[in-house]
Amino acid sequence: MGDVPTLVFRSSHRFLWGRAVLYGGVLGFGGIGLALMKGSGSAVAAAILITIGVTLLLGVLFSLTVWLMPVYVSASGVRSYNGFGVYRTLTWDEMAEVREDGMGGLGYLVISNRSGWREIWVPLFLADMPNVNTAVRACVDADHVLAKALMRVGL
Repeated sequence: MGDVPTLVFRSSHRFLWGRAVLYGGVLGFGGIGLALMKGSGSAVAAAILITIGVTLLLGVLFSLTVWLMPVYVSASGVRSYNGFGVYRTLTWDEMAEVREDGMGGLGYLVISNRSGWREIWVPLFLADMPNVNTAVRACVDADHVLAKALMRVGL
């Protein structure tokens, strides 16, 4: 449709750090509960330190994905990673199906080509989702499978 430059979209730091705190907290409460059942003050202290360490580690790992795994939208199509982290590009014409999926409580749109052998994952927690929607709509008609999927998820 339009001549759109390649736009880069990254995952939301705030969302991913929130998930890191949630996952670390759930793990930590379980560990602290077990330590309390054991009745040892040092076990409780160790569980608290492990909880903090795991939460920080998850936060750092999630932050790395923000910088190392952006999503690209251009006039030719979308470039993103698949479920194994390998980058692929699907042109607008190749996109045949879009489904919602999740991994570890993180929502994605999984875009497949016509044969179903190639797919890319677009996070639903990109920092600037409204502009992702705008960029997609600048490139394709409203009846395109990705435009419909974005509308279906509320964008």
